[in-house]
Amino acid sequence: MTVTPFVFDPSFEVVLDRAAKGNSLAFEQLFQSASARVSSFARLRGAEDPDGLANEVFLKVYGSLRTFRGGEAQFYGWVFTIARNALIDERRKSDRRPRLVLVGDDAPDRVSSTNTEAAAIDSYDTELLVERLNELTPDQRDVLLLRLVCDLTIDSIATALDKPPGAVKALQRRALRALAENLSNDGVPL
Repeated sequence: MTVTPFVFDPSFEVVLDRAAKGNSLAFEQLFQSASARVSSFARLRGAEDPDGLANEVFLKVYGSLRTFRGGEAQFYGWVFTIARNALIDERRKSDRRPRLVLVGDDAPDRVSSTNTEAAAIDSYDTELLVERLNELTPDQRDVLLLRLVCDLTIDSIATALDKPPGAVKALQRRALRALAENLSNDGVPL
């Protein structure tokens, strides 16, 4: 998966400075540069509402942007630290909340009018990959998602996870090795 880098106008540093001073167009550029990656990260981590979580993250970013210090790598690390903490908070709230189970006539139809067999085949590889990602340690999974899906640098990931860059590289190596082994055991050609 290749992520096209967002191009800031005029530059990241200028946009960040303007956004910190309250310029809404500059903040919009920051939001556009990272919101899809935050949503993808949240979706793969099992968020109930990934887009809503991304919006929540950027509300927090907006509220604290004046106090932020650092460059582009530190900014993305900071954003994903907020996202990761929001996911942890969501999971804690979800664990405390009672679950509603609908049965009988109140239950929505689970089968759509589309071809469910085709949908199952299309989602098989994704479901298998998500299952295998969930078998990794939480830190290994986060490193892979932040690196491959969110296209963050090792330094940004180190900031987000509050770990040294060398530890992030080691986690990435171990995670890729374990993921490849698990997928290979499933018969997925690598």
